[in-house]
Amino acid sequence: MRQLGYKDTIKGIRLSDNTSLEQKLPNTTLIKYDASSTKSICDQVASVILKHNGGKEIVFCAELAQNFNWNSR
Repeated sequence: MRQLGYKDTIKGIRLSDNTSLEQKLPNTTLIKYDASSTKSICDQVASVILKHNGGKEIVFCAELAQNFNWNSR
């Protein structure tokens, strides 16, 4: 998934001093910036899982609001 541009961290800022902060996501969570659509991401994830003979009991894809600003809260 990383080869397809998915990331396991989110960049934000530390509220106490406004310095940059990179937060690691939980080990089953990835994010893809600038994706074309939520459906295309779900299809891509399902395709990779099936390619590796994995079960896809739960696949959750969500779209963040446009111009979403992660603020470390």
